Amino acid sequence: MRGYLASLVLVLGASVGVAQDMPLFTFAKLGAKWEKATDTTMRYEGPDFATIPKGQPLCRTVSKDNATLYAGYADRAAVWAYPVKPDGKPDLTAGAPYAPLRIVEGYDNSREVREKRLKYPPTLAVTALIWDPAGRLYAGTSQGIQVFDPTGRLCGVLPLPKPGTVKAIAWGREGGTGGISTLYIDLGGITWQREMR
Repeated sequence: MRGYLASLVLVLGASVGVAQDMPLFTFAKLGAKWEKATDTTMRYEGPDFATIPKGQPLCRTVSKDNATLYAGYADRAAVWAYPVKPDGKPDLTAGAPYAPLRIVEGYDNSREVREKRLKYPPTLAVTALIWDPAGRLYAGTSQGIQVFDPTGRLCGVLPLPKPGTVKAIAWGREGGTGGISTLYIDLGGITWQREMR
């Protein structure tokens, strides 16, 4: 009986661990590259990021069930989540970091650099957010499009076609409703597209 329970725990544990993992290669089409889009109708028309007051989100999106607001900031190390109250307004006093960002820095473990990191933790601006049908969150940053699973864990990063600010992210379909899913980004006023699975 003990052997049976041990094997059951191993099987259940393995299936739960695999079910939550969403590595980038499972939904990003291998070999696909960013291309300039022929249809540039998704151009960003929002406010200039420089005009957004300090401490205010640069972008936001709401979960499919409208229960959670997700916000990207200029000076934080994660995408933040806020519960939405029954009246439809987010409770901005109950927010917390949801999806920790990958912030690329050179490795230096000197005492001076460690003290600086403690005093001034690294941050990365999130300038665009969008969901996909599987519940993954896409965050546009200067370090690439960072993709998180529904639990807020990083699935991977899609590199940008060139350096710049991601002003908007959108989904489209080639050839109408059937066809290959396409991810669009507005990068510094130029629309780029990338095929996804």
